[in-house]
Amino acid sequence: MDLNEKPKEITQFDECLRFHTILTIDIEFPGFITQSPWDFIDKEIYKEFRFNVNQTKLIQLGVTTLDDLGRIGSSWYSDFDFHADAYSPSTIMFLEKNGLNFKKLKEDGISIASFTKKFSPIIKKLLPKSMEEFATVVVNKVGIVRDLNHMARFCEGLEDGRLGLERLGKLLNKKKFGMKHNAGSDSLLTTSAHFEMVK
Repeated sequence: MDLNEKPKEITQFDECLRFHTILTIDIEFPGFITQSPWDFIDKEIYKEFRFNVNQTKLIQLGVTTLDDLGRIGSSWYSDFDFHADAYSPSTIMFLEKNGLNFKKLKEDGISIASFTKKFSPIIKKLLPKSMEEFATVVVNKVGIVRDLNHMARFCEGLEDGRLGLERLGKLLNKKKFGMKHNAGSDSLLTTSAHFEMVK
């Protein structure tokens, strides 16, 4: 996909949302510039989280759209340039070791700037100064949000939620397409795992 084609993907995304109103999202992020100790109180952890989000750019945002019956519309993922964007070196090394091709990601991924421009009113409001405000904004702007790890705690045979996405997919007999630590394929696996857990 060349640079001139990328805006067409945004148009396709808009069209897909007319009939597929559920989104499953997976992200790969460039690590933490600053990291809170584990014994920090929640308010301090959120403060550090907000700082890191404001200072870095997502490596990948994988989005899969689906309808109420679980029928998949399409999947997308974003670009990232570690020559220009802030990151944690250990995170980049980890992702490269696991097969993430940053050159292909930059060439074929949808420009994150296009997504940011489209969704900036929501994105900016999703990171208010306090955790309480954050929770309120998520409910009001996004609607129902489900976290598979949290759901797994209440599903028999899913190890009380102490597992990663790949392990979860295997336990649910859901095939993964593409490599691990790739937000596009991970959001697709999240979709199939989610509907199986809802059952």
